[in-house]
Amino acid sequence: MTAIKRCAASASVSPSLSKIVLSMWGNVDGRTDKVLRKHDKSLSNTDKKMSDVAYAQDLFRKAFPVKRYGKVEAALYEAYRFMKPLVETRIQREFTMRRVRTLHEGTARRVDGAELDALKRAQIEELKRERKEILGRLEHLEKALAVADPISLGQTVVPHSQAKNAMGGRNSAGIDGAFQ
Repeated sequence: MTAIKRCAASASVSPSLSKIVLSMWGNVDGRTDKVLRKHDKSLSNTDKKMSDVAYAQDLFRKAFPVKRYGKVEAALYEAYRFMKPLVETRIQREFTMRRVRTLHEGTARRVDGAELDALKRAQIEELKRERKEILGRLEHLEKALAVADPISLGQTVVPHSQAKNAMGGRNSAGIDGAFQ
């Protein structure tokens, strides 16, 4: 046993220090211990990259959410209709429903740049649609809140007989303004 190993194995040296000493100096053969080498690696995820197939699957699910279309087949068909003209203009082969399904499931062997570009464009379109939907919902909520509680919005109080409901029409009694 070498002097370094004896020092590392002695009871007076802490286990973490002995691992450092052994990993620095290596074994007698000049090789480092595999167990120590695994533990010495940094634990950060900065070196880990997502494969193109996993990236395409993630983009696909964000761009064509099943929740919006109701079922998987409807989402796949909509993806096919959106992506086909974008992909076929750049690639010489036919773009099929089977290809769309493999992108959705993440089982494709490779992903072309044209397909990734089409998925990125689809995701942008989905985000625009969601934004428009949210703004419409917010506008509706503001109208409803203005009728229900005009004081909280900093508006002057309008007599109930002059107020319109959130829909801009008649109230539940079928009369403009307040119940009479």
